[in-house]
Amino acid sequence: MALTITFPILFEVKIFHHYFLNRGETAFESMSAGEKAEMMLKYDVRDFFEIVPTSACQKVLDDHHGVFRATSQGFIVGIRAEKAENNPGKWMPFHILAPEQEFTFLLRMKDMNFLNYTALPLVGNEGKMYVFRNPSGESAQPFPQLAAYPPVYVNGGQVYYPGDILVNDSLNPTTLYTASLKNQIDPESPGEAWTSGTLQGDVPVFANVSDRHPVVRGILRKRTEHVYKPEEVTIKDAGGNLISPRIDILNGDEPLVRADMQDFPDGFYRAVFESQQVPAHKEELLFYLLRERFSPFAVINLAAEAGVAQYNMTGSDGSLRSPVYHLHFLNRRTHWRYVSHDFNEPFVTDNPLPLTRYGVIQNLTTKNKYNEDVELPNPGKAPIKAEALTDPDEDRFYSEVHIHSLKQ
Repeated sequence: MALTITFPILFEVKIFHHYFLNRGETAFESMSAGEKAEMMLKYDVRDFFEIVPTSACQKVLDDHHGVFRATSQGFIVGIRAEKAENNPGKWMPFHILAPEQEFTFLLRMKDMNFLNYTALPLVGNEGKMYVFRNPSGESAQPFPQLAAYPPVYVNGGQVYYPGDILVNDSLNPTTLYTASLKNQIDPESPGEAWTSGTLQGDVPVFANVSDRHPVVRGILRKRTEHVYKPEEVTIKDAGGNLISPRIDILNGDEPLVRADMQDFPDGFYRAVFESQQVPAHKEELLFYLLRERFSPFAVINLAAEAGVAQYNMTGSDGSLRSPVYHLHFLNRRTHWRYVSHDFNEPFVTDNPLPLTRYGVIQNLTTKNKYNEDVELPNPGKAPIKAEALTDPDEDRFYSEVHIHSLKQ
């Protein structure tokens, strides 16, 4: 009997950025099938991301006779497989995939304006990167989403900035909140600080701060609040297995724990610092170990077997399921500020408006100092004025447009 071998799809990742897919104030998910197809014809994720396997992932692909292909919508991974003898409609991997096998891909920014038009935090990014993954036991986002659910509102001291995303419930959210202004207000309170929308049906889970994690490049360095002994520091891998890196404690005004992770594979680890001395101390740190030469903006980390069966790459019989995962980025909204010598003072829109590559927010007009009607253009993706970050009296992010004076 002849043996048929080919390279069917192991999995596919589609990346959607709504700056490029929304049209003005019309959301991509609300468009008709024909309108969506038209927007996708103009869309290419390679305009803003370079996507490549990590060196460790490339070795896994080579060992399994796998192939990686970047596409306009993301990327596809194929694997050498053969038709199942007893089920012609299924494909069996030529080399069995271990349930814990992971595939990791780097997302490198090609467009340095990316954070200007993407609703992601502008602060708190130092020493961290975004990690998108199929669900583990700690997350439960709905298939096919790779972004984790956003956090819930924290009362007491937490400052939220324009574009920050929250949900109403950490386990089964139904409402999505987006900050319009810098604030510390409960999003369920009436007011202008937040906009809300349903998180059901076709509404995706957008990339958010819950996907951002500390990244370690071989050596874990952790400033602590207490002097620990090496035996009081434990580190476990993503499977909960205890590992034994060399651990040194540097005492001083701010004690430093140093753990050598260079001999361990990339992935998530959890470090626990616990002392029974009086008073007792305990700290935890979830971090991602990445030994690539340069830190990327993000990684996509996919396990062959996930915490939710729909995300699994193979079925219970070992055949390929070929899942298609989705990753969505929300476009940023800003207040639009117009500056001109023809204006007595800058004109600012009453509400934040969406930044989009296509489509136009119409009927934007104001009066100049000569009492003439002026039609206002939409801003591009130029750097925003994030004045709410530095000015305690400011609560907005601005897209600033300078209009040439016609009177000069």
